This record gives sequence, structure tokens and C-alpha cells, in this order.
Amino acid sequence: CCLLSRMRVEEGEYGDWLALSFLHYRSHRAGGVRKVYRLVLDGMAGSHHPRTVGVVVYSTPYFKAGGYGHCFNRGWYERRRFGHILRIQRVVIHPSFRGIGAAKKLLTSSMPMLETAFVEILSVMHRVINFTRDFMAWFEVKPSAEKLKALKGFEDRFGVGLYQVARSGRLLRGVADWVRKNYTIFLDSSYSPYIRRLRDRRILLLTLRKIYVSATPKVYGLWVNPDPRFRDVQLEALRPEFVERYAPWLHGLGSGPRLPHPTGS
Repeated sequence: CCLLSRMRVEEGEYGDWLALSFLHYRSHRAGGVRKVYRLVLDGMAGSHHPRTVGVVVYSTPYFKAGGYGHCFNRGWYERRRFGHILRIQRVVIHPSFRGIGAAKKLLTSSMPMLETAFVEILSVMHRVINFTRDFMAWFEVKPSAEKLKALKGFEDRFGVGLYQVARSGRLLRGVADWVRKNYTIFLDSSYSPYIRRLRDRRILLLTLRKIYVSATPKVYGLWVNPDPRFRDVQLEALRPEFVERYAPWLHGLGSGPRLPHPTGS
């Protein structure tokens, strides 16, 4: 689309995200923010004023992302991800400019600016619109049998699904106790401090929503920075079978990054 030639990517600020956050399907809040980049259109419809038409928010991966085991050695990811991985926490394109490759331009232009070895994403929407198809390796992440069993237990006990309770905000007696007994099935140990605060209605609702998201099918995607400065840490971090299939250029095979292709879980 000719509009893409009039768009540029530049570093932005949190206010750029807030300006477009109402268009995003999830929470408008974003935590652990490290970098924000915006996609700017230089004038349209006779105007010379630039217009922000897209935003991506990159964050620190405080919580482990389901699906990382397809790509990373588990020990490395658990201990060292904070210094080498950033996560796409939010990405939104104004509806007037969707479907023309704007998200691809925003991401492929901004990720090399991050000066990091890897960029990951964990997304529900990605299952519907695969906006990273040509530049990230991606994997379907399905909920475990243990998670599905726990959700079924919730419904049997309370007569309603966990999602309906989280969405309506109408808390039932005993829900907090169920969360205390079952949260480790859905969330990692770093979430423990919040469990001690479940008397706070807001914290309890937030936890229910996180549990539901944890059990929702989604896609895990990974971008491997082709900059040779990161090659040593990338070879240490990645599973050998991932390198062989998706990044043989890390071993000097081929002329450059290989485009990923879909794979199931």
C-alpha cells in the first residue's frame, strides 16, 4: 500500500500508548514498560500534520510466557531472560490502517532498535490474525489437561464458569479459597505476593482474569535478532532443534535469517 511509504517508526512514550489504548481488546494498562515505539503517518487528506496510527509497547518479561519451552532451554530462560528478552506487551493499529502491513512495518522496524537478543510475544489475538507470520517463529500453546480439569472443578463447585465470574465482577463465596488452592496450576511462583492480598476485591478479580487468560489457547512467537553481537548468548539460550529449524544462520549455515513457518504445539 502506498500509505506505508509515508509512514515512519520512531521512539515514543507511554502517552502514545494511552492515546490508542481504547482500541485494544485487552486491558488499557501496561506494566513493566521498557520501550514504546509509534508508527507515524506524515499528513493525509490535505493535512501536513503527522498522525500516530500505531503503537507497540515492549516490556520486561517478569512472568514466564507459556510456550517458551518450544524455543529456549528452560534453565536459561528461567534464570537469564531479564537481561536478554523483551516482550511485546501491546500492539495496536488504528482501524483505518489495518490490513495494509502497518503492524509488520511497526514491529520489524522497531525490534532492531531495542538492542536485545530476543523479542517474544504471547497473544490470543494472534490465533485470529497472524501479524508476525513472516518474521517470528510461532507456536500454538494449548492449555494443559491439569488447567482444564481445574476449570471444570470451578464450574462444578460454583455452577458457573470462571470467565463469567471474572467478567461480571460478581464474586461468589469461596472463590478466594479456590484461588488459593489452585493458582499454582495457572500462575508461577512470582505471583505469590498477590495471593496474600485476595481480600482486596480488585486483586481477586485481576487474579481470576489472569487465571482465565493462562488457560486460553494462544500463540507464542519469537524473533531472534540477526545482529552477530548476540550470537553467543543466542546459541546458549536456544534449544538445538529450534536453531536447526529456524535459525541455522547462527551456525554460519545460509546467508541470513530464515523466514519462520507455522508449527503446531
